[in-house]
Amino acid sequence: MTPSHPHLIPFPHEWTLEQIVSGLLERDPAAGREFFDRFSRHVNRLVWRMLGACSEHDDVVQQVFVNAFSGIHQLRDPQRLESWLVGIAVNTVRHELRSRKFRRFFVILGLADDQLGSELDPEKQAIAAEFYQMMGQFHPEERLVFVLCMVEGMTQPEAAAACGISLSTCKRRLARASQKAAKLAKDHPQLAGCMKEERP
Repeated sequence: MTPSHPHLIPFPHEWTLEQIVSGLLERDPAAGREFFDRFSRHVNRLVWRMLGACSEHDDVVQQVFVNAFSGIHQLRDPQRLESWLVGIAVNTVRHELRSRKFRRFFVILGLADDQLGSELDPEKQAIAAEFYQMMGQFHPEERLVFVLCMVEGMTQPEAAAACGISLSTCKRRLARASQKAAKLAKDHPQLAGCMKEERP
């Protein structure tokens, strides 16, 4: 039997971004699984770093993909699928933060990719808890920009695009957040290790 959508048949190598997007548009389950498998780890990391550890974490990650599936028709360039998904994640977390009125999270979780969900030694637990206690004092919009630039290592233009704001607004929010972080980190110098060098 000839497949109804032969161009969507996965090859032994990775699917191309064009195949994934085309499959999502046609509601192909295989494309949906490939999309989730390809990007779920990255989304998971972003949500943890922006939101902190909480009981709703998995629900937020799932909501990111629900929003992406429903809005895939808005993506114009399949090559920008990953950056587009980052924007979806940022907006989903922004909505979550606003709905909670940005209550503070005092959490214990890993900060590096390979630490998520793993056992941490007491020193790393303390650093993680201090980091998110500090982050809890930021305005939600400042927090998002700060995490993307100083933790994820994005450039300011990349962070601005992900948040759907102008570069000048991104710079202002990052400057305010960085000033707050510098003051708060004076008594906790180990927090400097949580942040990557800012890229212009």
